[in-house]
Amino acid sequence: MAQTNRLTDTSAVKSELTGFLKIGLKPCCRLAMLLSVLKTIGVLQFFQNSVRLELKSSNPSLLKLVTPALKSMAGPINISWRQETTLFREKTYFLSADLLSSDLIMRLLGLRLTQDCCRKAFFASAFISSGSVTADKQYLLEIFHHDPAVLKKLARIALKKKLVLRLYQLEKQWVLVGRGRRCLECFYSWFQLNNAIMELENRLILKDLRENANRLVNCETGNLKKVVSAADSQMQCIVFIRDRIGLSSLTDRLRQAAELRLKHPDASLAELSALSKGRFTKSALNHCFREIGFICKDFSDKRKANEL
Repeated sequence: MAQTNRLTDTSAVKSELTGFLKIGLKPCCRLAMLLSVLKTIGVLQFFQNSVRLELKSSNPSLLKLVTPALKSMAGPINISWRQETTLFREKTYFLSADLLSSDLIMRLLGLRLTQDCCRKAFFASAFISSGSVTADKQYLLEIFHHDPAVLKKLARIALKKKLVLRLYQLEKQWVLVGRGRRCLECFYSWFQLNNAIMELENRLILKDLRENANRLVNCETGNLKKVVSAADSQMQCIVFIRDRIGLSSLTDRLRQAAELRLKHPDASLAELSALSKGRFTKSALNHCFREIGFICKDFSDKRKANEL
């Protein structure tokens, strides 16, 4: 279930980020997007008269964004697509671009991200390429890559927006991790992911409602247990006195309270007070049953002493 929520959250955020990248990217931002894709999911092959750029992704929307950017900036280019499906029915998409000139590649490799819009496009593309979010029981932002230098660059970009990400090493790759609800809120606000923000807020509201409901149920259950335990203790004392010395040995006030309890063994003090039709308040009943308890204890102690 947690894995399903993670995939759902990631898919929704990536879809919204893709929409962000579609809206009027400047030429410098397109270069930043291409550089990010090249570093995260790209492989370069240099031939004598051309350069081949191969991109591999499970997200076709990102490759569809890259295609027009390559066509507008790379000059003469041949682009081909293919799709593969694994045994688990997971689809992987491949884009191959044969560039007749290496000018664009050299330009990308020498690119400096000096403007905020370029850094934003670079980070968004990297997340779409190899990132994930979890916003259910735990709040996680993760970006995976085999090269820690790329992740360190992403961490520096995020830190400029007060988004703190930590770098960890796994068995075969590295991961950049941000933890906590505030981390996701900062990430969503940075890219103005309004749908993701609303979904997060809805989950927080539902979580609070569930916690409050559980708290009330637990409180009611605890109170009910106390009522039942107190009523049972009172019944034991009253029955003990009735069977051994008789209720007539009690004062009228205590006898009336005892008879009321015998008639309604499971009622609370408030309910007994209502059933007494004004003869007893809740406090008066509590006092009477406490007195009956003392009488029961004294009689029991004297009986034990006589037996000895």
